[in-house]
Amino acid sequence: MHGIETGYKAFDARKRYLMCVIFLMAGLTPSHVFAQDISTASNALDRLNFGDTGSDAHSESKHAFVNLSQPTGTGELGLTYREIAPSTNSSDIGIDADNRVLTFTMACSPTLQNYLTIQVWGSDTISNFIYLYTPAQGYVLGNYLGYNQPELDNQASTDPILAGRFVYETVPIPLSMTSGNSSVTLTLNAGQGIPGGAPAVELQSGMTSRPIYSAFTHTNPYLIVASTDPQGTAPSATAPKPATYNSAYFSSIITSLSNYVSAAASNQNYGSNWTAAVNAGTVPAQVVGSFELGLAPGDFSTAAEWLNQDATYASSGNGAPMQRLEMLSYAYVTPNFLTSFYQNSTTEQQIVAGLDSYSYMQPLNGCFGDMAAWDGLVTHSASFSSQGRQNAQCSPIEGQGDWALGAAIVEMQNDSSFLSALNQDINSTLEPGVLRYKAYQTMLTNLVTALINNHGHAPNQDLLQAKAYVYANLALRVLDKIYGTSLAQSNSTMYSDYLDEASGINPIVNIAANGYWVSHGGLGLEKNGSLNGSYDGGYGWLDTQYLVWLAKVLNDNGIETSSSHPVRTVALNAAHAFSKFLYPSLVASGSGYATTMRSEQFLTFRWEAGIGPVDTLPLYYAAVDFTDPYAIHGFYLEHANGITTPYSQGSSWSVTPNISQGGADDTADLYLHSYADYLTLCNNLNSNPTDPSGVTFLHEAASADGVWADPTGSTISIKHAGENIEMVLNWRPLMTYGQSIALSPSEPQDNVARIHDTTATMDRLATVDMPSSAATGASGNYTSGATDSLYIGRYGNYLVGLNWQTSAASMTLPPDMETSGGTATDLISGANYNLSTATTVSVPAGSAVALYQYLPTSNLGDLWVARGVFANHLDRDALEFRDWAVDDREHGCRRATSRRLPLHHHLRQHACSQCKLHHRD
Repeated sequence: MHGIETGYKAFDARKRYLMCVIFLMAGLTPSHVFAQDISTASNALDRLNFGDTGSDAHSESKHAFVNLSQPTGTGELGLTYREIAPSTNSSDIGIDADNRVLTFTMACSPTLQNYLTIQVWGSDTISNFIYLYTPAQGYVLGNYLGYNQPELDNQASTDPILAGRFVYETVPIPLSMTSGNSSVTLTLNAGQGIPGGAPAVELQSGMTSRPIYSAFTHTNPYLIVASTDPQGTAPSATAPKPATYNSAYFSSIITSLSNYVSAAASNQNYGSNWTAAVNAGTVPAQVVGSFELGLAPGDFSTAAEWLNQDATYASSGNGAPMQRLEMLSYAYVTPNFLTSFYQNSTTEQQIVAGLDSYSYMQPLNGCFGDMAAWDGLVTHSASFSSQGRQNAQCSPIEGQGDWALGAAIVEMQNDSSFLSALNQDINSTLEPGVLRYKAYQTMLTNLVTALINNHGHAPNQDLLQAKAYVYANLALRVLDKIYGTSLAQSNSTMYSDYLDEASGINPIVNIAANGYWVSHGGLGLEKNGSLNGSYDGGYGWLDTQYLVWLAKVLNDNGIETSSSHPVRTVALNAAHAFSKFLYPSLVASGSGYATTMRSEQFLTFRWEAGIGPVDTLPLYYAAVDFTDPYAIHGFYLEHANGITTPYSQGSSWSVTPNISQGGADDTADLYLHSYADYLTLCNNLNSNPTDPSGVTFLHEAASADGVWADPTGSTISIKHAGENIEMVLNWRPLMTYGQSIALSPSEPQDNVARIHDTTATMDRLATVDMPSSAATGASGNYTSGATDSLYIGRYGNYLVGLNWQTSAASMTLPPDMETSGGTATDLISGANYNLSTATTVSVPAGSAVALYQYLPTSNLGDLWVARGVFANHLDRDALEFRDWAVDDREHGCRRATSRRLPLHHHLRQHACSQCKLHHRD
């Protein structure tokens, strides 16, 4: 279960020498190392410069531009622009169809797939959402977000996409708008960009889109920008101030976490005033002990109101408030941490009261999710089934909260006061004669059954459910050991019931096509697994976190060991996979910029955006508990970049959010449990400021060129000759707007590719079509295949394909590539192809090829340009391929070598008789 990777492992000083060695060995000249411009002239069919009010060929007057007094001006590098704005009529402001849109007419091909590209300035950070209006999707912002006919631009950050340079954003123009026509009228509209994947909203008074400088139509998915077009340069940026880890900093974190747990405790329905209200008959006993927000005993007048409030609040936010129970138990049992809670008798009683309350609350079918009303105990009885409980709706993501029930019992298992409470009656009135441990066993066994019957509907959901399932079984094991019962499930059953599926070891059993939640390369495949998912920088990043957390739980409780750890293997593979999508960037700093690292967001399946969040792979568990070199390197990057707000949580370590904010419980619990490992890493760095990991991330400046391909994730990431390009093939299949019923999961393809391509001078964000018809460039046997066969994509100098077959596939080269001459190099294997004679390339069974085309002339055919080949790898033991540089000054030896090595193992050093070769084994 690993991606396929190539790269040159070398220090910066050796890069040029090594690249010369490799390419000379391959029969290429050093000049071929560097990417060449495909053409010095643009391949656009037409161009419109917005704000050009003259009469030249690119002016508005030559393109039937509809002037609605849209804001205009002269912007960066002396170029003119227009902005989309709300209506000038106050009663029409906020109505998308009445915006002052940009409508214009452009030349197009009557037979081929046409594309629209807009040019925007990479430093502009106006929050906006720009889309190409289509009749099918209309003037509804939500019809463009989340589909495979997406928006053009989604700027939802105050940081720049590519400061000081232009960004070119591309989408297909629907064939229905251009077929049989030599011109097409287009409309650009906009809304506000909203961070975090929330739906965009309409422009309001005083708002505009970001300036749009130019529009281009073209039939080649890759727009060639004329060399005479000014592009700008990267601005100077300061190095960020490294984070400071000292006693004052750690003290501020402890204070912040203690304040949050105090807030959780004070918002529990607990204390003498609540006991008095129960005795007075004004508050039902069932709600005492549950965690609420700002309630007082006199807030409701009837028992029904109290019970309904209690149930609906507990299940809100996917059960997030239930985590406060475990926050108390963790603080209670953890020494040298939150001292006011450690071994505090009142805290122990609050934990017992919380568990009691949730045992009363549990519906008849055992789940806690999506409770719209109280479905728990209403009739006083010793029997769970005769207590008037009703079935609840249940939720595929309630594990986000109800994992706390089992975890609290596991954490309290050695506390004498808690153990004494287990042997007492839980409540002589509500459940006469029922000992507390019996009530807890009933609650946990019912929860296990409910979770088995309610797997998650996406990878992140199933991983949360798995966490709750594991903790419920661990708690049952605690009680089994004390009371001689046998209610917990075995390790093998836990793997077969949940862990194998949730972690991508086995296929998904509740989806007919039997895809995987996690790709063999390690990507969490949001949202429907390997047959309808790919790289995801939002929920997919959560998948990586959740896998590591789950691996830690299994490791801490002896379910996985140093010699047998299948979930840990997947988790670390996921960490390594995500590192391939972290890249250097800039962040606003005062009146200028500072350098930073970000995660890729444009390729994201669910939360797409033009720019991703600041990120350096903050996986503290993986770094400390599993000594993973990529996680260790991520922490050193976090320190160097001055980051103290990890996990993209929006809250720094020392300032946890207010308990009333959405997501606050998740953030606080995350920081609470991560602190020990975070502290260890901080102290280790203070003692050893030099990064000991021995690795770099693929797109870091210090990293050599390389390719990482994950066929089951439909994703490839390439660093080559100053170009960073990431691509997903068949992006968002089954997400075509206007289909009332999703396509069959057995046919998960839409022939759409999503591409992010960055060079020193520009950024390209493109949604383009794969060759599947004559209109989209297919010719003869050069065509992207059906499901489970050979997928092909093409962009710039790269030709990319995916072989979903168990036997090798012959990929026919596109006609213009066959006749272009020159050389194409497979960036994975290093094989070279003479394009004067080669007509096909063999793509190994379940493996990858990535072709880069070197051209003897400056032009390719008018329609298509070379793109890289990438083939799917379904083999469970997929390997990482990497070219390593060898340098041994003692023996005066320097050479390049290539090895096939596993991806997930730690770095080791091996010595040959002449040179030392550093590799993974």
